[in-house]
Order: sequence, then C-alpha cells, then structure tokens
Amino acid sequence: MGNATTANILNLTQGTTYYYRVRASSSNATSANSNSISVNSLAAAPQAVNLSFTILNSSSFRVSWTATTNGVQYLVARHPGSPPSFSPVNGVDYTVGPNGADNISYVGSNTSFTEVNLIKNTNYYYTIYSFQGSGLTSEYNLVSPLLGLYKVLDESTKVTAIPVSTTSTSTTFITSGVTVTFPSGSSTGTTLTVNKTETQPASGAGFSLSAAGTSLLPLFFSIESSVQSAGTYTVVLDFSQLGLDDYSTFKVLKRQDENSLWEDVTQAPINAVITNRSTDGIPGKFTITGLTSFSQFGLGSAIFNGIVQSINIIEPQGGARFQGGTTQFISWNKKGSFSGVRLEYTTDNGNSWIQILPDGKDQPFPALTFYAWTIPNGVNSDQCGIKVSNWYNSKVFGTTDKFTIWDQKITTPEASAATGITTYSFMANWSGSAGATNYRLDVSTTSNFSSFITGYYNKDVGIVTSFIVSNLTSKTTYYFRVRAINLSGTSESSNIVSVTTHNQGPILNSIETANLIYSRGGSATKITNTIIVNDADNDSLSSAEIKITGHYQNGYDLLTFTDGSGITGNWDASTGTLNLTGTATLLNYQNALRSIYYSRIEGPVLNLYRRTIRFKINDGAAESNELFRVIDIGNTPPVLSGIESSAINYKQGDSPIVIANGISIADAGISNLVSAEVRISNNYKSDQDVLSFTPQEGISGTWDAAIGLLILRNTSSLPNYESVLRTVTYRCNSDSPDTLSRTISIKVSDPYYESNQIDRIINVSRRYNVFLTPSPSGGGTMTGGGTYDPGESVTLTATPSSGYSFASWTEHEKIVSTNPKFTFTINSTRSFVANFLVNQISVAAASSPSEGGTVSGFGTFNYGSAVKLIAVPNAGYDFTNWTENGKILSDSTSYTFTLTMNRALVANFTKVRVLSVSPLSFQATATSGTATITVSNTGGGQMNWSAVSNVFWVVITDGATGTNDGTVKIRYSANNSIARTGTITIIANGVIGSPKIIDLIQAARTFGEATDVEDLNLGIPDHYCLEQNYPNPFNPSTVIRYGLPNDSEVSITIYNVLGEEVAKIFNGAQGAGYHEISFNAATLTSGMYIYKINAVDNSSNRAISFTQTKKMLLVK
Repeated sequence: MGNATTANILNLTQGTTYYYRVRASSSNATSANSNSISVNSLAAAPQAVNLSFTILNSSSFRVSWTATTNGVQYLVARHPGSPPSFSPVNGVDYTVGPNGADNISYVGSNTSFTEVNLIKNTNYYYTIYSFQGSGLTSEYNLVSPLLGLYKVLDESTKVTAIPVSTTSTSTTFITSGVTVTFPSGSSTGTTLTVNKTETQPASGAGFSLSAAGTSLLPLFFSIESSVQSAGTYTVVLDFSQLGLDDYSTFKVLKRQDENSLWEDVTQAPINAVITNRSTDGIPGKFTITGLTSFSQFGLGSAIFNGIVQSINIIEPQGGARFQGGTTQFISWNKKGSFSGVRLEYTTDNGNSWIQILPDGKDQPFPALTFYAWTIPNGVNSDQCGIKVSNWYNSKVFGTTDKFTIWDQKITTPEASAATGITTYSFMANWSGSAGATNYRLDVSTTSNFSSFITGYYNKDVGIVTSFIVSNLTSKTTYYFRVRAINLSGTSESSNIVSVTTHNQGPILNSIETANLIYSRGGSATKITNTIIVNDADNDSLSSAEIKITGHYQNGYDLLTFTDGSGITGNWDASTGTLNLTGTATLLNYQNALRSIYYSRIEGPVLNLYRRTIRFKINDGAAESNELFRVIDIGNTPPVLSGIESSAINYKQGDSPIVIANGISIADAGISNLVSAEVRISNNYKSDQDVLSFTPQEGISGTWDAAIGLLILRNTSSLPNYESVLRTVTYRCNSDSPDTLSRTISIKVSDPYYESNQIDRIINVSRRYNVFLTPSPSGGGTMTGGGTYDPGESVTLTATPSSGYSFASWTEHEKIVSTNPKFTFTINSTRSFVANFLVNQISVAAASSPSEGGTVSGFGTFNYGSAVKLIAVPNAGYDFTNWTENGKILSDSTSYTFTLTMNRALVANFTKVRVLSVSPLSFQATATSGTATITVSNTGGGQMNWSAVSNVFWVVITDGATGTNDGTVKIRYSANNSIARTGTITIIANGVIGSPKIIDLIQAARTFGEATDVEDLNLGIPDHYCLEQNYPNPFNPSTVIRYGLPNDSEVSITIYNVLGEEVAKIFNGAQGAGYHEISFNAATLTSGMYIYKINAVDNSSNRAISFTQTKKMLLVK
C-alpha cells in the first residue's frame, strides 16, 4: 500500500462481514498486526415487483410497485417511445429531472408516485431501480431493474357509442376510421371485439340488446398487465362511459384461444362509480388468477342480457406486441405526414401481396402505428409476411423494403450444465432456438417446479443463452428450465438441470490485536483467549491448522495442545505447524484454539525476531480465513537521542548543512544495526530538497527523491551508524525555494525492532537574486547583480562601453531609473536590463574640384559601423585620391573604414590630359629643309611629352621634350636618291591621344630595277632586320640594306600604294650577314612605294621566317 494510510477494497461480496488489519514494514523488518476491524458490505437491494399503473385522467396516472423488504430506496427512469437508456453506476450521484432524453425521479422509500401533464397518445416506458445505502443516493448497490410500459391516450381516439335499435339490422360504431359492425341477434358465448370485423351468428339466447335506443356500448382500451406470480395477473384498464348513466357490474372474461368460448371468471363484482360524466375515463384495477401464458381475457358488462367483450387482453410481448391464436398484432414506426398507411400480407415470400382492408372497407388505415389483424381462414400464419406503406390520395409512397415472415413454431431449447457455481449464484446455460426473440427462465428448489425462487418464474432474460442466477442460499440444490419465444409463440419447457450451490466456508474473528509478550526462559504462554469460530452452514468442523509463520526456529519454538472433545493435536517441528483433527462442534474447536500454548527453549544462536502465529480452520469442504497473532520474545528496540533541539536556519544558496551532529544510538539487546532511515517527513518538496551522506564503515545508502527518503543499510555497529548519521546533510537546490519549515525524521533498525523517531526542524528562508542583462550585449558593463537577503539594499551601476551611452534601467520593459546608479530594497527576485544607446557619428565627404566628380556613402552612423565611401569622376576628369586634412588616405575610388569619430574626407579629381599634334604629316622636298610640329594639352593637368625621329635624315633640332603646350622643330637632309619616308613620334605617358606619329615624305628621283646586290662584311646580326632605304626620298635610285642571322631564302618585292607588285628586285638564297641592294626606279612615276623582305631560315630543320615592310618615296 506504499506510505498511504487508507485503501479502497473492491470486488467484495454483497451483504458480507469482512475484517481487516494492517502491518507496517520497512526494508528489513515488519511490525506486528494492528487490531482487527469488522465491516459489513451492503446487501443487494431486493428488486421491486408488481409494477402497475392506475389511470387518473387522460393525461395522468399513478405508477405503483411492491417493495420486498424495508429500508430500500428507489430511482425511477422514464422515456417516451422506448425503454430508458439511463443506468446508474455504483458511487455516482445523479440529479433528478431530465437526464438526456430520460427523466429521473428519486422517490426515496415510497412505492408509488403520480405522473401528470404527459403527452397524450404516447407510450411511456419505465425502469424502477432499487438501491440500498446509508441514506445517500450515491451509495448504490443495484439489482436488475423492474420494467414496465404505459400509454397515455388521446381523447380523440375514444369510441363514441350511439344508441342501439332493436329493429335495426346493424349498428355501426366509428373510431378513427375503424368500423365495428354488430348485426342484430346473438347467441350465448359469442363475443365481439373492436379493431376487427366479425359477423355475429344468428339470433339466439344470451345476447339481447335491451333498453333499445337508450344504452351505449362501452369500450375498454389502454390495457397494461404485470405478472404477480404464476397464473396471476394484475390488470389496469381505462374505459369511457360516454353518456352511460350507470354500470352496476362488470364481468371479467377469459378464454384459452380464439376458438374457445368466453367464460365469466369474475371473483367479485367490480363496482364502477361514475365520478365524472365527461370524456375522462374511469379507472379499474383488479386481479385475475388461473390464466396461462396464452390466455385471453377481457371485460364485459352485465347491463345486457349477455356479455360483450370489449378487447382481448393478453400477456404483453416486449411491452408493445400482443398475440394469441390467429390474431397478430402489427406495429410500425410512423414516418412523414401522410393521411394513412396501407397494410398488405403475403403467403408466397413476397411474390404477391394482398391488401388488408380495415373492417371490410376499401380505404387505407389512418395514420396509426399498430393494428390487431385476424388472419383469414386458410392462410398459414407460420408463413405469412406483412409490409406497410405510406398512403396519400389513393397512392402508395415509401413502401418498407423488408417484410417479416413469422417462422414456424419455435423449437424447444436444451438446458445444459450450470457453470460459474458459487456459494450464492450459478450460471444457467442452454442451447439457442432458431428464430427465438427471447427466452424465459424458471428456477425452483423442487424438481417438479411446484414453487419458484422469487423473481425466477417465467423470467424474461432476453436473447441470451446463459444467465447468472443470484441471491441464492449456500449448499442448496436448485433446478432450472427455459422456454424460447418469438412471434409464433412460446416453446415447450426444456429439460430440467439441477445444480447445488457451494458450501460457505467457516469464519475466524476476534483474535487479540496487541502483541503477545513472552518472557525469555519463562513458562508456556497461551496464544489467544478471544478467538471466535463461526460457520453459517455447518455445525461442526473437521480440522484446524496453527502455524508459526514468521522467524520459526526448529527445535526451539514449540506449540502445545491437550487432546480432548474429539480433537487430536499433532505437532510438526519441521514446519512449525500444529494440526488439530477430528469432527467436533464449532464451540469445541473454538475452545481448542483458545487452549494452544507457545513456549521456547534458548538455542545456541540468538533469535529474538517476533514470531507470527497463523490460525485457520476447515469444515471438511471449505477452508476459513486466516487470523494472526504476533509474539514478542524479549528483544528491545534501539533508542535514538542527542539530536539538537534548536531548528536549523537554512538560507537559499547555502552549502549543504549537517542535520544531527550530536545524535547517539543505544540498544540494550543488540550491538549491531541493519538500517537507518532519514526522511523529510513534513513539507518535502521533491524538486527542491536533497539529503546526502558520506559512505563509510561499509554502510551504503540510496536517496529516493520521489518520497524524500534516505535509506542507509548494511549490518554495522552502533558507533559506525552514529558516525554516518552525523554526515547526513540537507540542501535546497531551488532558486525560489518554498519557505515552509521542513521536518527531518530519523529512525534506525536492529535485526528485530525499529527505534523511536527523532526529528529536527529546518527553517528555509529565501534569498533573492538580482539578474542583470545589457542591451545591446556589448553596450556596457554592470555591477550589483547577485544574491541578497530579503530587505537588503542593492545598488546597481551601469558603465557604457566605448561608443555607447547609458539610457535607462528597465524591468519587464518598464523604465525604473534613468540614472546609471540605481539603488533599491530587495524583497523578491528581480531582473533588470541596462539599456545603452550607440553613439551617432557623422561622416562628411566633398569633391575637389566640385565639378570633378561625385561621392556617396557619407552620413550619420552608429559608433563602430563600417563606412564605405565611393568616388565617381565626371566626364573629362580622373579620380586622384582621398585626403583628410591634407593627408592622402587612399588612391582607390572605394575607401572603407571603421567609424570611431567624426570624419571629413575629400575626393580629389584632375581634369583628363589630352595630347594634340599638328600637322600629322607633311611632304618634304627633295632638297633639305626645316619644319615645325605644334604640341598642345587640350585637357587639364600637367602633360610631359617627348619627340623622337625614326630616320637618320630627319633631325629634331628643338623641342625634343616639353610640358603641356610647345613645338618640335626638325631639319631634314636633301634626297639625292629615291623618295623616302620617316616619322616623328610624340609620346606623353598616361595621356589620352598618346602617342602621336607624324609621317614625313620626301620625294627623290625615279628607280625601276635593282642595279646591284652586295654582301657587306659587317659581321653577322643576331636577328633579322630591314633598314630604311637611303636616300629617301630618292630619284631614281636608292639603297635597301638588311641583315640575316642565318643562311636564308630571301625575296625583296616593291609595291605601290594600291598593294600592286611593281618589281621583285631579289629572289634567292643568301648567307648570313648584312646585305644591301640598289634599286633604280627610273621607269616608275613619282609617289609612295613599299618594299618588303621575306626571309626563310634554311640553315637547319628550323622553319623560321621573317617578313617586314617599309615605305619609300620616289620624287622626280
């Protein structure tokens, strides 16, 4: 049961006396039994019987039943149209009034109550629940409910009788579209039944409609019945007198089937007192005996010279269907708003259908939900099917898709052996019968069923093939049989099966609860003086067993008994058991149990454990419960003392604190302990509190955080346990501890006993934390966070980081201070945020000159931001560099830096430098002369330039170098040869338009062919080369010089300016060295010509070729 002090005991037997006791236990020892307590479980509430209904008026009636015992209370459930679904559960409270679609009434111990203001023409179903308790509706102990049905009538459906004339051939009575015809004349024993058409036999004695024209025929309806006992029924009828002045006597009629004559079974006149001559009915209630399950009975009036049956009354089938003979009660559920229904029957399994006409009329039934149909002659009811259709305006709407075939007569079930036999119940079993809708069960103590067990005559058990029969008597033989039922009727009773309930075992109680004290070395001690023996169904017992079940020591423990009163004792030392045998009365066995003694011989091994003595008895068929008594045999428990009396004050966050520095242990009989227990016995918080210790001297331990228990174990001396207990500490690991005082409880155990308990109080006080957070995280530092005692003064200080400034202290997003130093008194844990603001720093940027370009990326930024400036030059300008205070920072158009102070930067631009030269070419005469070339910087900035000539005959005389604007002066020599060209190149590095090449053309005389080819002994060049011809310009001859580093195949060709070949002046092999060839252009016209060398190295496998062209000017 754990550490609980209460327990729920379930699944007990009703109406039974139980005894309970408890023992305490630890990991190594168990206490003696507590005192015994007896308690009686509640008996099942007897089921109510004889449910009946008494009509008060058209919309109210009284519900009544018979109680079978006193002290029972009742719950009543009501539901319209079908049985209630409400079913109470033991131990659950229910509120009276609506419960879903059901209505619940609590009537206490009353056995009747009145229903009023119900809906007319409605079936109401009832269940009556019996329960037994202590006056509370929640203490249920239920039995199967009592069921019943009552229909509240609609006044409009009552028959209005009209005067009867002795001279008329027939009289018609109208009720909701149903016609009943009574032809004139009658014969004795003939009866007429409403709700069907019946032709009366020829006139005869026994039926005379006297009082012609003045009397009205009564109609009785709304019949309910309930079984009181076999063959006895209570019948309640509601009937209308409708204008009848007086009925002095009614007759109760009975017949066995449709073909039998009615007989008067009235036991006494039924006097109906007319209290209201309105349309309200007059209630009548009476009892009829001697009827069988298939009997029909009705009510007639003696006002006529015969009796007229008003309606058949039979035992209800399921509360809604009546049957008997060849009359079948058809019922259906109404669907939709139609004026009527059409009924049809089939005898060929639905292949053809015949309309059932109401009372001989060719019209549909009104919108009813039931009809009592008399099966026509010649129709086999065992193979007859019915279907129902909605009817409106002579048309059928919505025929049922299924129809019912009444099966042939139901077969008899076969009962089989009972199972689940107990002292007070058994399960009756039987085979199923095909087509059965339910079964009826009889249970008797006689094989011929001359009497029945209450509630088990013709008991409707539903459509099951087994049923538990309960509330029986032990050791009793019962007999049961069953019958199957369906629409065709009831089968014969099955075979009879017998079953005997079990014997009820004997009961022991009232043994002493206190431990028996046995003095070591003393005389034998009687174990019990109070034990009581009972057996509900036996007067004698056959045996008893008394056993030492706890810590028995063979050869040293002894139980003794003196034989007598037919009881003999036998001591079995191997098991510690004393067996008593012999048939004797309950009293003799009780006396025998009270005369058993325990004694002990001290052995070489000390065994001071408590002994447990167990008692149980047997009546020859069943064994009793067990009773126990504990014997103390001389040991004394250990004693704890010395724990400090003052409370421990523990503050949140403290280190673990020792609980018992001064604890001491004494044990007069034992020198060793086996365990110790340290428990937080009061206000333990499993998520906060922890006990720990230092293992030593072989003593180990476990901490159970679920229950706050530290257990130390292993056998060790008292001093060792003292040492370990003095290391036990308490700590609280919560940041927000509960401040309720804890109680620490300590106990120890030797091998036999547990010590007293000593306690120490720990007062736990809370310390409050101050949590500090910077925002943003690198915005600054804070001091003052930590843990404080309640009421302590706390000062917080915030220091911003470089580039930040302090803004405020906030708590839960609410500003509590704007001062970086904040002081307050602490009474709870606090969480503050120190808010810092990043300092804003500006960056300025300008262009120089302003029209030189644009800059971007400047503005205001947070301290420490990365700033990127970009300079974009305008057209005609180049970016030069970034400067700040005249200091060059970068020559890149993009400059990135980390911002720590205000900055002002300048993007420097320079105007683009452009080289312009004039003229770009000129013609020189064949005679010598001079020329001037103008150089200018049409852009901006400083442009340094230089001029060079590429020919020997042009010499720069002035302006070989210059800055910005200037002139280059040249002199050229006379050309006595062929026309020639040269260039002056002006170079200005990094300047647009550089370099500029000026072409010079000088005319000479005309040449037409090579006049000489000469090898020059000037050495061998290290590379191919072609020199400018000379003279150039020439007229008409000029010389072309070239160099070959290797032996080569050489061709020299002359072209005009149109690219046309005008002469090939050499084509052949030549050796390595310098060569020159003279060319005579006498046959050519003046103008510019081009000469070209093509040389291919043929001195090795290398395929090296050289090609070069130059210009020459022929001037004539």
